[in-house]
Amino acid sequence: MKSNELVKYVRNRRFEPIGVVVATKTDRGDVYLTWSKCMKSDQFSRKEGLRIARERVFDGVSARVPLSFSPTIEDVTRRAKATFGVDRINYRMVW
Repeated sequence: MKSNELVKYVRNRRFEPIGVVVATKTDRGDVYLTWSKCMKSDQFSRKEGLRIARERVFDGVSARVPLSFSPTIEDVTRRAKATFGVDRINYRMVW
């Protein structure tokens, strides 16, 4: 994990990792929140999940958020505001 980001993994009901939510603070001081989720037919990879989420921060891709990610997104939003000292978070996602 980099010093300019927060990472939290999302788990299913069986406590298996299925995705990741990432908040990243850019050099300009903007904070972006994005996510990635593993397809049901795939094996979750932390490395690949982080790569996808990090790419979405900088390429501006917005993706629909799975409902199961909502509690984690709320938690990471709260933590990012406190950690990075900002009032506004830019979401790279569609609700």
